[in-house]
Amino acid sequence: CPEGIPIYLIQELGDKVKVPQVRELCRDKYARQKVNVEACTECGECEEKCPYHLPIHKMLKEKHILLTA
Repeated sequence: CPEGIPIYLIQELGDKVKVPQVRELCRDKYARQKVNVEACTECGECEEKCPYHLPIHKMLKEKHILLTA
């Protein structure tokens, strides 16, 4: 990501935040990131480079909502 968004970490935290025992830990770790999904410029570079052709931008937005709720 040209903006420095830690895509893998956000995907991982967004999956783990659904587990009640680690929910606050995940949200705290996300909040401490210098760059998060809000920095996304929607350039599409992440989706172009994804070998699985995933809708990364959409996925990151969903994870952001979970991690900031």
